[in-house]
Amino acid sequence: MSHGGATVDDRRVLSGSVFVNRNGLRWRDALKDYGPHKTLYNR
Repeated sequence: MSHGGATVDDRRVLSGSVFVNRNGLRWRDALKDYGPHKTLYNR
């Protein structure tokens, strides 16, 4: 049994984390293409 929504591809999440850190953004300002901002932060 899974909780929450569909899983987000690990490579996409990693790219999103790099994007946020390189550009000095807040997690919630990440593009939606990278998945939910909470997923980026938690992973």
